[in-house]
Amino acid sequence: MFTRPPAAERDAPAAPSRPADTEPAPNCSNNSNHKPCWEYQTWHWTYDNCNKAGTAAVNADRGKFDNHVCVLTGNGVGVGLWLHKLHD
Repeated sequence: MFTRPPAAERDAPAAPSRPADTEPAPNCSNNSNHKPCWEYQTWHWTYDNCNKAGTAAVNADRGKFDNHVCVLTGNGVGVGLWLHKLHD
């Protein structure tokens, strides 16, 4: 017997299964910090750790940030955490 998941689970967007390949734009440091923009935070060894840290950072300051993305670092060794900044 198949049980259909609740509507909230069916309609929620799926989290990406891996880091993004390119940095988000606009980058706060390259556009004179005009909001909204993406602000680089730090890097992590794994996508899972990056995603957890991003979720925690956004939840801790929803007035400043509304989203996060994890992106492979230039050398492909780590995963960079970027937060979508709305206000200072």
